[in-house]
Amino acid sequence: MFKISIIESQPIIREGLCSLLSKQLGFNVLKCYADPIELLEDSITSRPDVVFLDLNLCHSNEIEAIDKIKKRLVNVKILIFSTNNHVECIRCAFRAGVNGFIHKETTPYQLKEAINSVTQGHFYVSANILPVVINSFMQSEKQKFSHEHSVNSIVLTVREKELLKLISSGYKNKEIANSLCLSVKTIEAHRSNLMKKLDVHNVVGLTTKASQLGIFA
Repeated sequence: MFKISIIESQPIIREGLCSLLSKQLGFNVLKCYADPIELLEDSITSRPDVVFLDLNLCHSNEIEAIDKIKKRLVNVKILIFSTNNHVECIRCAFRAGVNGFIHKETTPYQLKEAINSVTQGHFYVSANILPVVINSFMQSEKQKFSHEHSVNSIVLTVREKELLKLISSGYKNKEIANSLCLSVKTIEAHRSNLMKKLDVHNVVGLTTKASQLGIFA
């Protein structure tokens, strides 16, 4: 049977979760803590398989606590138990290395499902916040596709590519004019047209576009 530790700041929720996991679901709850420091101090003698961690606002100290737990208890699985269903908080938690994210309004069955899932090496998100995660993923993919489509639709002439390459290399208008045997005014006009075509406003923007288009110095 998996060994579980609970970190929850609110006593009523802490004791309720402890009772639910041990008495109703039959898990071996080693100990319940009010904050991560208590678990870390106890980590020499207490080695849980799964840690339930209360996470509220994804503050830097909370993320730091996740990192410390992962380093001290290398093989432990961390399940976030939170009322926060903001997608940025969920992302932040998974980036920090957690294995699952459960909303506090979840069912006992889903708690058991989450424990079994993460101990088998999977990631878990409770059903009541899954739509938030999926919607965020779809929006991200949509923006990525839109950006890639926008970049791929840009067609530059040989001269424009040559000019863009020289600009991204740091050459000034006069140097480019001498290199291409053109007047400075002609280069200025080409540069202005290139900025309009690529929808940028300065050299940094042109250099960024050059990188996206695969035009390097």
